[in-house]
Amino acid sequence: DVWLGQAALGKVLAQLGRDKEAEAPLTQATQTIEAMAAHVPTPRLRHSFLSAAPVLEVYVNLGHRPPQQNEEGG
Repeated sequence: DVWLGQAALGKVLAQLGRDKEAEAPLTQATQTIEAMAAHVPTPRLRHSFLSAAPVLEVYVNLGHRPPQQNEEGG
């Protein structure tokens, strides 16, 4: 829930034209996403999580590419 809240705050700030302020919560959201993904037990579930629309949206809003994960791992 924390990363979703950070992502929502970052998105709203960006929509208000406060891009510099939006960067911090969006970055925190990506850090939480990546920490969570590191603890997902199987490559297939990790891939599904990292490919989910809300996760991808965070990276798009930050202007970053999402982590590259294939279903076999890595």
